[in-house]
Amino acid sequence: MIKDMYNAGKVFNWHSGDTEDNWKSACKKFGPNWYYYNKGPITYNYNSIGYRSPEIENTNNKFFISFGCSHTLGTGLHIEDTYSYVLASQLGMDYLNFGMGGAGQNIVWGNSTRWLQLQTKRPEFVILQWPEAERLTIHTDNRINLFLPSWHGAPDTKTSERNMYLYMLESEDYLYSQASMYFNNTNLLWKLAGIPTINFTLSEKTSKLFGIHCFKAWTMDESLAARDLIHPGPTYNKQMAEYIKSHL
Repeated sequence: MIKDMYNAGKVFNWHSGDTEDNWKSACKKFGPNWYYYNKGPITYNYNSIGYRSPEIENTNNKFFISFGCSHTLGTGLHIEDTYSYVLASQLGMDYLNFGMGGAGQNIVWGNSTRWLQLQTKRPEFVILQWPEAERLTIHTDNRINLFLPSWHGAPDTKTSERNMYLYMLESEDYLYSQASMYFNNTNLLWKLAGIPTINFTLSEKTSKLFGIHCFKAWTMDESLAARDLIHPGPTYNKQMAEYIKSHL
């Protein structure tokens, strides 16, 4: 799997956009009835390869895998409120959560490819939560960069090469065609392995592009959001778990 060196083996109480200052502001805004007003700390416990998930070697014979971005990771959520945990509890199964904050389509594809190449364990099914189609994530040894890096080539780069790179940065068509390739290839790889996939997204544009179900998170009730007020909260994660379960 793609190793996230920044998070690997670490534990956080606040992470990414889920900050203590934002929480204090939300407490003032929503008052004592807010779900996170006095809920206790959220622990972001990352495994040895940098995912908020049990270790691969600790899974039993019957398990499923979730791939996606921060919506799958569970930013702003107690681990018990993430859709993967909820679903695993309902089904009485183990699970692996390979959600990565800021992940693009290529991370979902890359991790799927690595699993099928390197692992002998076979999940019962795979959940593919697709990020925004415009995303492309560059992964380095100690961090990830969303979209493409703002590097336009060395000073001696040919003008034609620099222009081509800039076009790739600016072209929605390029990113959409890449996203479609990742979506189709990922589902094909799992199909050839004989493992069913359940696809969904929280992006309306991605939903239209891939023809998959969309949870319209951006129109959600803010008081029902996760602690960071950006990601879907427990109510919406339960809905995701129910949707997935209905498609097994």
